[in-house]
Amino acid sequence: MTGLKAPQLYVAALLVTGLVAGVLVAKAPAVNRLPMPVFTIPLVVSFLIDTALLLLSQRGRAEPLPMPYRLAGFIGAVLLAMVVSGLLGGPA
Repeated sequence: MTGLKAPQLYVAALLVTGLVAGVLVAKAPAVNRLPMPVFTIPLVVSFLIDTALLLLSQRGRAEPLPMPYRLAGFIGAVLLAMVVSGLLGGPA
């Protein structure tokens, strides 16, 4: 049995980020008054993880991150954040 690879961990990390962002928006409505939308949090996390994986893949320590995983992780995180926020009574 093989463990999870970098692309699967990337998508999982972004989905957790989306879940946290959704709960944050629902439980702390004051967060919506930030100068940037709360749903840019997954974008920032995606950028940081993607940059780290790029550096690791250049050194041969991780496999490169394919674009479909980037797209699936980011879109999934934003949609999950919106759904969780809506279900918990926050702005969707």
